Amino acid sequence: MVVERITHHLLRGKMLLQIEVSMPADILIRDAVELAKEAEEEILKAATNVIHVSIQLRLGSPIPQFNHD
Repeated sequence: MVVERITHHLLRGKMLLQIEVSMPADILIRDAVELAKEAEEEILKAATNVIHVSIQLRLGSPIPQFNHD
């Protein structure tokens, strides 16, 4: 799982996270969904100020990285 983007929102001092990830091309979608659910649960356990985590699976190629020189 590669984290492509994290967006956070604050609501009454608590944080909501939207995390966009890409998975290896050879992984089955149902396996990717299961990994995402497990990651959501682990994040909620580890970060007490996070009240909601949404992991969005990105299918296809990862987002290209651009150098800003």
